[in-house]
Amino acid sequence: MGALLAASGLPMLFDQSQQGGYNVWGATQTLRLTFPTGFDVVAAGDRIVDMDDGTSHYSEWVVPGFHSVAQPPLMFGDYAEHPVAGSAPPTTVFRASNAPTWGEDMASWMPSILAFLAEQTGATLPYDTLSIVKLPGGWIFPGTVGYGTVYLSDDYGGPSAHYFEETLAHETSHSWWGVMVGPTDYPTTRWLVEGL
Repeated sequence: MGALLAASGLPMLFDQSQQGGYNVWGATQTLRLTFPTGFDVVAAGDRIVDMDDGTSHYSEWVVPGFHSVAQPPLMFGDYAEHPVAGSAPPTTVFRASNAPTWGEDMASWMPSILAFLAEQTGATLPYDTLSIVKLPGGWIFPGTVGYGTVYLSDDYGGPSAHYFEETLAHETSHSWWGVMVGPTDYPTTRWLVEGL
């Protein structure tokens, strides 16, 4: 793994061996994170280890190989969790503990969003879990996705709750069209997936 990038406003790890931002070889990536107890982490990938010894927290995530521009973003903080009842894959909405808006709303919208996407694609999303992270306002990329993760900022809640829900559905659709099925020439063909 290469550098931790924060300039985009969303911390992510960048694999220096990737060409043009793509995991061209479809290689599996593993994130091994150690951080102080008291913080939570949500990373793009399948969590395979999660341990806390009272002083430090160790978390390990695996991102299976896929061909996409999606990098493995990760978020640290103190999160409140809103499980999405009856969802496939098992889905949880995470929000900063000190920012109570939208968490419950997002969790209530996800069953119909996931059902609609499953109907459109003919299958449920192929992740062990899906993590929806509600970001505070002011992010450079206020809506984005990674492997098994969707990130959406308060910025989209300004116009209305309906607009926020539609944007959540749009970003969640990128879990299929954009992450699992990605354009091979992203700079010139990205609008093929943005128009969905």
